[in-house]
Amino acid sequence: MKTLQSFLTVCFFACASNIAYANVPANHSLITADTSNIPQRFRVLIPSLEKYRGEWPLEFLIAWIKKESDGSIASHTSLDERGYFQLHPDESKALKVDHERLSTDRDYSIYAGVKLVDLRGASAAKYAKMLGIDASGEVYLGLTKLMHWLPYGVENIVEVMKKKEFAPDSWDSFKAFCEENKDEIQAGINRKGKWQLERGIKNADDVLSYARSINVTP
Repeated sequence: MKTLQSFLTVCFFACASNIAYANVPANHSLITADTSNIPQRFRVLIPSLEKYRGEWPLEFLIAWIKKESDGSIASHTSLDERGYFQLHPDESKALKVDHERLSTDRDYSIYAGVKLVDLRGASAAKYAKMLGIDASGEVYLGLTKLMHWLPYGVENIVEVMKKKEFAPDSWDSFKAFCEENKDEIQAGINRKGKWQLERGIKNADDVLSYARSINVTP
């Protein structure tokens, strides 16, 4: 556990210095309609999400919350990940936010969560550039969510893609490449830990799938 936390700390603080340069996607929701089919526990968060989301698609942020906390501000993990977006304590330190407050203050938890997405998006934009793809659209959003799962995992995925001169043109093609090359990608990840590639891809895929399924006014 101590080794895991030390590794996460290095990754989180290495990314923190790049937050001011976040390259977030254009302000276009994946689907444009009303919010009537969104569960109330998420709908009540929309005013705060609109206040802080900047250019991030509203559906993406709601889907992130669903995946991480299912809309429960009190949700926390054995690693003390807290709040709607489930910030790790080291992420809270990197972002200079009050970790305990994430579990009690709705507006603050949303504010800090969007800062986390900005942080991960800044790093994801660098990897998108390495692949020659735009820092927008579902591949970029998937990379951003994968950065929350494991920054080193994204590094290994991109390393193999560059080696094979592959640039994903859709999230489906991204997933297909990872499946076809999972042994090589997993071997790279295993050099520093035992995080499972399939779990990370599913995490991001769940977020994107839910984002597509809901109707949100931009």
